[in-house]
Amino acid sequence: MRCQARAWQVPDTLPDTVPDTVSDTGARMALIPPLRVAREAHDVELARALFREYAAWLGVDLCFQGFEDELAALPGKYAPPLGLLLIAGPPGDAVGCAALRPLPSPSPLPQPPEPQPPEPRSIHVPGIPERGSSVVPEVAFSGPVGEVKRLYVQPRARGTGTGRALAQAIVDAARAIGYRTLCLDTLERMTEARALYESLGFSRCARYYDSPLDDAVYYSLDLHAPERPMTP
Repeated sequence: MRCQARAWQVPDTLPDTVPDTVSDTGARMALIPPLRVAREAHDVELARALFREYAAWLGVDLCFQGFEDELAALPGKYAPPLGLLLIAGPPGDAVGCAALRPLPSPSPLPQPPEPQPPEPRSIHVPGIPERGSSVVPEVAFSGPVGEVKRLYVQPRARGTGTGRALAQAIVDAARAIGYRTLCLDTLERMTEARALYESLGFSRCARYYDSPLDDAVYYSLDLHAPERPMTP
C-alpha cells in the first residue's frame, strides 16, 4: 500500500507549545512570545517579511531554491494539511518564523479524505555526490518525509528561547500530521542553529538535494524513534 499522511487540523494558536507563566524551566521561558499559524493575510505578510529578512541576514542568494516564487505563493507548500507556516509574536507583530512542507519527491504524498495513520515505507532519495567525489550515495528516509524550512528569529527576540519553541512546534506538528522523518539543511558556520537541531535529536545525513553552497550541511530526524530528553 502507498503511504498516507493524516490531515492535521491546525489550531489558530498553539497555547500548549510554550508555558505562559514562569516554571521550573526558568524565567527565560516567560519571555517567549506566543506562536500562531499564519492563516490571515496580515500574518502571511508578516511571514513574508521575515522570510526576506532571513535571506538578507543569511547573506546567501537563495535563487537556486526558487525563493522569489516561494514568497509570491505563500503559504504555498507550507499550507495545511501537509504543511505549516508558524510565526511568533503578539497579535499584529512577529519576531520569528518557521515552516514545514512535504519533501519534494517523484511520489507526492496523497491527501486522503479521512485522517488515517501512514503506512511505513522507505523513500529512497537519489543522493548528491559529495564535492570532489564521483560516488552518488542513496539517501533512504522512512516516509512520508517532511522538511523544516525558514527558521528565523529577529535579533530583538534572540536569547529568549523563541527559536527552540518554533523548532519544537514544527517537530510536534510533523509528528501529528503523520510524517515519519524530518529533514533540513543549514550551513556549517551556523553553529547555534546546528546545536539547536542536534539538541532536538537531529543527526547529520547525506546531501538530499543539490546545493551550490560549499558549507551546506544536512540533518534528519526519525520521528518514530523513542523521544529523548531535550537538552538546553
